[in-house]
Amino acid sequence: MSNCKACNYEKRTGTVIDGRPSKAFWADLIGVNEASIRRHLKHPQKATERQSGALVALEATGVRILALDIETAPNLAYVWGLWDQNVGLNQLVNSTEMLCFGARWLGDAPEEIIFRSSFHDGKTNMIADLHALLDEADAVMGWNSAGFDSKHMKREMLEAEMLPPSPYKELDLMRVVKSQFRFPSNKLDYVAQRLGVGAKVSHSGFDLWVKCMAGDAEAWEEMKTYQLQDVHLLIDLYAKLEPWMTNSHPNAALVSGKSMACITCGSENVTDKGVAYTGTGTYRKYQCECGRWMRGVKRASTNDLRAI
Repeated sequence: MSNCKACNYEKRTGTVIDGRPSKAFWADLIGVNEASIRRHLKHPQKATERQSGALVALEATGVRILALDIETAPNLAYVWGLWDQNVGLNQLVNSTEMLCFGARWLGDAPEEIIFRSSFHDGKTNMIADLHALLDEADAVMGWNSAGFDSKHMKREMLEAEMLPPSPYKELDLMRVVKSQFRFPSNKLDYVAQRLGVGAKVSHSGFDLWVKCMAGDAEAWEEMKTYQLQDVHLLIDLYAKLEPWMTNSHPNAALVSGKSMACITCGSENVTDKGVAYTGTGTYRKYQCECGRWMRGVKRASTNDLRAI
């Protein structure tokens, strides 16, 4: 069955969602956002079927990809002013630390999402659970994760005197977006809405972090909702960005041991699309059903002369 709630609603009720009376009306009735309705009206089946096929193929290879997002507490310091401050180490009262993380394995149902926090689980248990998840992952996807999340997580594990987890690929979706496309903004919220997969949860601002650090249970529920939505957005964006990923993605064909399979999703549904030319020879080129382009490793032909 399709994962599109709008598609399933049509099938269940026999009602055609054609934009009348309004997208907002249908979104409220079904319990989805307006972006889902717009995406359904634009292409109700094609994209969903392609993404589902690619995900099934990837799961069959055994590649484990973890969507992960963390939240941190700010540094606390004594300062003399509000602008352009140079803070000395003797002014620093408390250093930044992880407050919580949300994680979900690619292919798992939304309700199987994982949440750990220093408030609910204790700092030691939270970091231990994080280490165990990273140890199991072949790749970890996030948003600006290579520059932010990953370094904070490693610092926490170092401070907890843990050894490094098993090596994994850094699958930073923001880096994919920045390297392949030119959006007006590279923020997660903007790109997610632009690609029609949803939006970040609105929150009460900096006060939310202050209340969570103070142990406010109600604030923590708001933080959890905010955190988990970011993880769901990562999963949905992965489906859109997967054909555009290059060196950052684990080689699914290598993991599965299949010689003629997509290196990204592992599907054997690849089509020969002619030849690709390099400076030294020609190679067969292929396209997977997921959209990813590849070329053969064996040179089809070459010439005898090269430039000196």
